[in-house]
Amino acid sequence: MANLWFWFSFSMFSLLCCLMVSPTLCSHANFTKYDELALLAFKFPVRDPFNHLSNWSNPSSICNWVGITCDANNERVNILNLATMNLIGTLPSQVRNLSSLVELDLHNNNFHGDIPKTIGALTNMKIIYPGTNNLSGQIPRSIGNLAMLQELYLHDNNLEGDIPNEIANLTNIKIMYLAHNQLIGFIPRSIGSLVSLQKLDLSSNNLQGDIPEGIGKLDMLQELGLDHNNLQGGIPSNICNGLPNLQHLPTPSGWTQCKELKNLTLEDNFHKGHIPKSIGNLTLLQKLTVGSNNLEGSIPKVIGGLQDLQYLNLEGNELHGLIIDEICEITKLAYLSLSRNKFFGKMPHCLGNVTSLRELYLDSNKLILKIPSSFWNLKDILKVNLSSNILVGNVSSSIGNLNALISLDLSINHISENIPTSLGGLMNLQDLSLAHNNLQGNIPKSFGNMLSLENLDLFENNLSGEIPKSLESLTYLKYINLSYNKLQGEIPSGRVFANLTTESFMMNEALCGLPQLKVPPCEKGRRKWSWENHFY
Repeated sequence: MANLWFWFSFSMFSLLCCLMVSPTLCSHANFTKYDELALLAFKFPVRDPFNHLSNWSNPSSICNWVGITCDANNERVNILNLATMNLIGTLPSQVRNLSSLVELDLHNNNFHGDIPKTIGALTNMKIIYPGTNNLSGQIPRSIGNLAMLQELYLHDNNLEGDIPNEIANLTNIKIMYLAHNQLIGFIPRSIGSLVSLQKLDLSSNNLQGDIPEGIGKLDMLQELGLDHNNLQGGIPSNICNGLPNLQHLPTPSGWTQCKELKNLTLEDNFHKGHIPKSIGNLTLLQKLTVGSNNLEGSIPKVIGGLQDLQYLNLEGNELHGLIIDEICEITKLAYLSLSRNKFFGKMPHCLGNVTSLRELYLDSNKLILKIPSSFWNLKDILKVNLSSNILVGNVSSSIGNLNALISLDLSINHISENIPTSLGGLMNLQDLSLAHNNLQGNIPKSFGNMLSLENLDLFENNLSGEIPKSLESLTYLKYINLSYNKLQGEIPSGRVFANLTTESFMMNEALCGLPQLKVPPCEKGRRKWSWENHFY
């Protein structure tokens, strides 16, 4: 650090001497030296744990420094790209001296503090990308001075305050991402003057009020993200007619006219009412997300006509009725979540025909009867959650067909009989929960073959017999809960078992093992031990 400060002071002294002796001869060196000094000032407060900037030193040309791209004609710094370098520090005001800077990319680091107001002096700037850091404070109003700016990425920080009205001056802006901050206030009405805007994402903030009518006049707009705010009212009525190129829309109003819509996102915005039948007009729709609202009624049957739909998320609403068979007609559907609603009746038998499914979430509803036998045909499915329903019957031995499965949750149902040994053949399974059911019989020794298993929850069943020692061979296993069963015999002590506590085994019939598990030691010929006559 002392060496860096020496070069910084020496360079400034040399520059002043040069300018005093021969301003003309020094003019080119003058601007280059300004860039050098600005870069050294930039580095001064920054901690660089992996020494990415180790060649930022005076003897070498700044154009050879890591992350620097210079103009070929005058050797001025055009691009400063320090993305994903794990840098830690603040942004200095001296950045204003990089007056030829066109692109600043600092994303995915650990910069904190305010965005310097002096950034407004960089009038040649076209791209600013400090997203995914820990920046705080307000968006500087001086940003309105950057009339040439085309792309602004301030997302995933801790910025607060309102969106400055000065953004109306950014008439060349094409992309503006301000999502995942703590911005408050209203969306500026002046945003309607950004006629070049193609992508606007203001989601996951604390914005309030109505959506400005002017947004409906941005005819170049293709993507609009406003979800996860406190906005009220609907989208402006002119939005679909006025925005012929719109492909991503965060609210349901005016669905009928948005023929080009591909992504409809409406999460966490307190919307009410029914899903309109006019959704069937959106034949190009690929993603529909209306989770965590207050929508009610049933799923309209026209949804089966959306043949391009790949992602359907209706979770966390008040939807009810049967899960309609028409969902099975969506042949490209890869993600389906109907969790936390009030659906009742049986699971559609036809779900087993939706071979494109990769993730299925039907948890926290009122589904009854057995899991249909056809369901076990989904050999490419990755994640399944059917928990918190009223499902009965057994776990079919055909579950062994789901070779790609990495997560299975059937907890809090009324599933009974034995656990099939074929379940142990799921080599990719990482998370398994069968807790709060009526399962009986032994824990299959074949569970020792589930080499990817990380979490195993068999809490509160009627399982009996011994805990298979084969579980000791599971290298990645981190969590086990076998409490409230009828297990007996020695608790294994290898690998994960060495770090477990009594909470993983409490209220069983006759377990024994290590003293830290608060069970009696295993002794030859010892009679069966019971929790009922043992207190700790």
